[in-house]
Amino acid sequence: MSSSSQNPEAADRLSPQREAEIRNRRYDEVTPGPWLVADDQHGTPLVYVERQSSEGKTLARILLVASGATEAEVQFVCSARDSVPELLAELATVRAERDEARAELAKYVGSEPTVAEEMAYLTRCLDDVHAVCDGAEEESLRWENPLPVPEWVPVVREAADGVRPEAKAQDTLPAWLFQRFVTDGTWGDLSADDQSYWEHQARAVRRAVARNGFKAKGATS
Repeated sequence: MSSSSQNPEAADRLSPQREAEIRNRRYDEVTPGPWLVADDQHGTPLVYVERQSSEGKTLARILLVASGATEAEVQFVCSARDSVPELLAELATVRAERDEARAELAKYVGSEPTVAEEMAYLTRCLDDVHAVCDGAEEESLRWENPLPVPEWVPVVREAADGVRPEAKAQDTLPAWLFQRFVTDGTWGDLSADDQSYWEHQARAVRRAVARNGFKAKGATS
């Protein structure tokens, strides 16, 4: 079975061979248009062109006597004189643009990163964002009288985690860590700064779990 029978649309496409046949018709040697139509005294359609003589008179030169042809057929022949070269020129332009686009696309096809590489890059970016937030938070909490954690820290951290304000759920891990390691007091009795400290520890635990382990002391990212 031929490829054209397998794909009906293929038979409708203009093949390079067919295009070459059309171009080889040597339209530059055909009488320039516009080609006009008129009937002779017997009602037979004539295809002719008008030219100006050296004396300035308009002369008619008959090209075809279309005996037996319909008016539509004659008009089609006349219009083809200019339409076919115009369509061939447009086709050449479109194909040149197509080839240029293909060449540009070839610069990127096959060189784009894999999904795993993209995910690894995004993970490194998010780790860096969290590291900046953690550094700012630790700088505030390291004093005997802790300073307020900068307001931008939780906002940036939530954005990096993809947390939407309307979708935030209560995080119980900070309170669990506090009750696990501190024997006296309750979570509700803690100050905002103390709760922020345990929230920081909870985030550190979650990142350690995501990395399958805590970083060793002195390790660099």
